[in-house]
Order: sequence, then C-alpha cells, then structure tokens
Amino acid sequence: MVKSVSRGIATASGLPTVKADELIRFSGGLLGIAFNLDPDEVGVILLGESEHIEAGDRVQRTGRILDVPNERRWIIPWLW
Repeated sequence: MVKSVSRGIATASGLPTVKADELIRFSGGLLGIAFNLDPDEVGVILLGESEHIEAGDRVQRTGRILDVPNERRWIIPWLW
C-alpha cells in the first residue's frame, strides 16, 4: 500500500520480499523501481507522472528486476 508520494518518489508498505531495483506496479499501471529497502517500507522511484498516485493505493511486485540492454552497437553506434 502507498504510504506517501512526493516529487516522483513514493513510499510503500506490504512488500516484505521485494528486491533492490525490482519493478513495482501501482494501481493504474504506473511502474516504479524499488530502491530503499527498509524493513517496514520501500522507497520507489516513479517511472511516470505521480499525479494519480495517492496514499492508500495498492502496489504489487512484478518479480522483474530492472535491466538495460547492453549491446555494443547501442553504446558506440558509429563503430558498427
């Protein structure tokens, strides 16, 4: 459950087994990244507009850890 929201950061409770950098889904489909794993609450960086997120909204784990493709042609495109 969302405890608070402020400037693109939310705190949530009820996610005891969440992992660092795990994607968290908010009601309405907004995703966030778990980053501050305290025993009682989790800090979540929101990946979109937070104007529809409110204290008391439901959150759920996705089980997915944030990943970024790491292909050389993306890093130095002029070499390929």
